[in-house]
Amino acid sequence: MNHSHSWGHELQGHHGVTPRDMIIGGILFTLGATAVICGVLNIVSIVKVQIFHNAFGALWICRSIGEIGSSSVHVFYSGPVTFIQLCDISPYFGIGAFTFGYFNSSVACLAHFQIAVNRWMAVWKPFQYASVFSRRRTTILIGVTWVVAFAIVSMYHAIPCQQVGFSPKKYEYVFKSSLASSPTFKLNKRFFLQTSIPNVFMVGAIYTICFFNNGQTSIHDAEKSIRGVFPIVVLQGSHIINAIVLFIFNREVRQYFVRIPNTNVYQINESLSAS
Repeated sequence: MNHSHSWGHELQGHHGVTPRDMIIGGILFTLGATAVICGVLNIVSIVKVQIFHNAFGALWICRSIGEIGSSSVHVFYSGPVTFIQLCDISPYFGIGAFTFGYFNSSVACLAHFQIAVNRWMAVWKPFQYASVFSRRRTTILIGVTWVVAFAIVSMYHAIPCQQVGFSPKKYEYVFKSSLASSPTFKLNKRFFLQTSIPNVFMVGAIYTICFFNNGQTSIHDAEKSIRGVFPIVVLQGSHIINAIVLFIFNREVRQYFVRIPNTNVYQINESLSAS
């Protein structure tokens, strides 16, 4: 995080276009355009050839649409802005480019997995294939794919510091810096640490419980008793840590408990003065 720069500075270009900028921008544009053309030809082939008018063809079109959408980002945004290095472009364009591209990439990845399952089903159980991948189920599957992809990409906008955008000067997708001046930034940072650290100990406790519960059975009775109580001890220790982190990472809680004894002393002094 750089306090000397404006918000979203990493998603803008630098002053002056270098030969490297033009080469990389040209490569991004060329590869993206080639991928878009190949994807369009795939869709045309699926539509025109009768043998692909089935669940496999529908899933292939779904995947092709996702790949076309993802590649079109490099044709219409990342390639051109890298080539000319725009310095006054809104950061929201870079964020939007990533969002659109990642959404379509998620669709393509999910559809690619479904195509693999489709082909496996066709070979493993060919007689049940038609009922499993019926027109209705395939349509629902494709609809769920787009909904899941939307849910995945929306998580990048749930928390401001998770937003990602394309950076023309770095030639890649980067995280947008958060606003350190935000009144809740430090509070959110504390809450993040407060919830992360207990999870580390909780994972360790789960591992310990699994290890001792699945240990050797032919052991001495005394050692077996220790093994039996150890998971409980570890679990209670994680509970104690969960409670302690509230005091460690929250100044307000510490001040509250420090203020209680001072308040009692003040009340005693007041009563003595009155008497």
